[in-house]
Amino acid sequence: MLVSVHTLRVRGRRIGKSEIPRAAPTQGDLRTHYQGVILVATLEPALPRDSRPLPPLYDPRIMLISPQAIRLMGFEKVGEGDGATTYLQEWLCETK
Repeated sequence: MLVSVHTLRVRGRRIGKSEIPRAAPTQGDLRTHYQGVILVATLEPALPRDSRPLPPLYDPRIMLISPQAIRLMGFEKVGEGDGATTYLQEWLCETK
């Protein structure tokens, strides 16, 4: 499903409603798959040559569904190896 995504948290903290419209949304194809027993949501690039626009969202839960948008909440991993940290993240996915 082709969507525009606004991330609603930075390092686990919710950003203000007034800040959401100011940030440019990230566009791509919203997909889900299982990685072992964990459900993972990814935003695949619109063009094959593009890099992945957002880190995967682990264990996503549907918080809201409307005709115009879906809001997902899950966990985002930041960093690599022993220095990696997991934060709560929300995606507001607006249909195109």
